[in-house]
Amino acid sequence: MKKHLMIIGALLAATPAEARVVTDDGNELLEVCTRDDYFSQGYCLGYIRALSDGVDMVLYTGNQKICYGDNVTIGQIRDVVIDYVKRNPAKRNKNAMVLVSWALAEAWPCQ
Repeated sequence: MKKHLMIIGALLAATPAEARVVTDDGNELLEVCTRDDYFSQGYCLGYIRALSDGVDMVLYTGNQKICYGDNVTIGQIRDVVIDYVKRNPAKRNKNAMVLVSWALAEAWPCQ
């Protein structure tokens, strides 16, 4: 996990200043993840992947642990996050990491 975050951090640090993206809240996360360019899509998937890896079996949202089923893909996780942010416009000012956590806990609660 730490290795993945270090690689992502190094890649972001190596990108030109005009290509850098800051994802502080749900509005910015939605804006970046719905852009059509490869950099933004890569950033979006990398951001969501890093957070989903971090919360997997570690992060609790409320009293629910996140339990992915077998064969869940990063594309499915991205779709769940985008759908959650779109369905919850009143929460878009919240921290993007928190929104990702809430989306994953809603989609894959432990039974």
